[in-house]
Formats: sequence, structure tokens, C-alpha cells
Amino acid sequence: DCSCEVQKMLAHLCWETPRFSTPVTRDITKAIVAKKAKCNYDKEMAMLKELLFSTDSVKKERVKTFLGVKVNDKEDLYDILKHDKALYSEFVIDILCLIADLYMNTEISELGDVKRLDWVAKWVEEKERRFEILMNGEIGKNKEAIEKCKRIKKAFGMKILAEKEKDNIIQNEKRVTEEVQEKKGESKSEEGGKNKEAESKINGINHSHIKG
Repeated sequence: DCSCEVQKMLAHLCWETPRFSTPVTRDITKAIVAKKAKCNYDKEMAMLKELLFSTDSVKKERVKTFLGVKVNDKEDLYDILKHDKALYSEFVIDILCLIADLYMNTEISELGDVKRLDWVAKWVEEKERRFEILMNGEIGKNKEAIEKCKRIKKAFGMKILAEKEKDNIIQNEKRVTEEVQEKKGESKSEEGGKNKEAESKINGINHSHIKG
């Protein structure tokens, strides 16, 4: 039951309380997944959003719990989204839209491995075109779905760019470090050569003195 009163009570109990906040987030996420066939999870989704966007110190843990929830022994939320995208597309769009809002509206960088969602951009693009074709049928419903697709595309596009930029920075830092190490190696080699040359000259001088 996720009535307004229950939502307020749960939100209050979860505030700054990880031992309660984590299992509640996990159970609500599982309840939403369990209702994916009919998408009758509006109350649960409202509660989940309230928890994920609450600005206490436990927020990061709740987001990690949501993204990493084990729906069964083998699959987490990312796995569920990928293999349900054909059969339960409305559910997948709703969850992706929530993840997109997290990308856009939180300062949390650890939002899961974006590479595991590399199928999203193309899939959402196709769904958006499909919804546009169907606009003459259920205008309200399809218009809402199109807006969700646009939010997902924008957020995931920004996230992917940010990840690529971060990878580029890491690669550049690695290259600079390797160049510095290489120059140090060359310098040591050159210095070693000079030392050997000087040592050889000294030995030659000493040898001539001995002969003299």
C-alpha cells in the first residue's frame, strides 16, 4: 500500500536512516518490476521518486540500491530492462525516464555502468518514431511517451558524453605519465652512458700513471 499517508510515513522513516531506507527502496523497486505487465505501479513509482530525490546524506545509497537491486538471484535492474524492452516497453521507458531524471538532477556520479545501457539510444529513437506514427490514435498517451523518450535521449546523451570526456581525460593522463616515465628512462640511460665514459677515462688515466 502506497497511499499518501503511507508515503509520508515511509519518507519520514527513511530520512537519514540507511538500515530502513535501503530495504524500503529495494522492496518498492521489486514491487514495480512485479507490476510491469500492467504498469499499474503509479503509487509505488511516486514513492520511489520521493525516496530517490530526497536530499539527505543517505540519497547516494538509495540510488545505488535502486540501480543494483537484484530482482532475482541472477538479474539486476539493468538486465531486466534489456530483456524486457520488447515485451514491456512502457515499463522500460518509465524506468529509463526515472534513471534519466537521476542523471539530470543529482550530483551523484556513481549511477551505474553506462556501457551496460549502450542499447538505449537506438531503442528509444525507434520507440519515439513509433509513437509519432501512432499520434493520430491515442494522442494524449503517445504524446506523453514521446516526451519521455526525448528526456531519456537528452539525459543519456549527456551522460555518454560525460563518460567519454572522463575516459579521454584518463587516457591523456596515462599517456602523459608514460611519456614522463619514458623521458626519465632516457635520461637515466644517457646519464649512465656518461658515467661509464667518465669512469673509462679515469681508469685510462690511472692505468697510464701506473705504467709511468
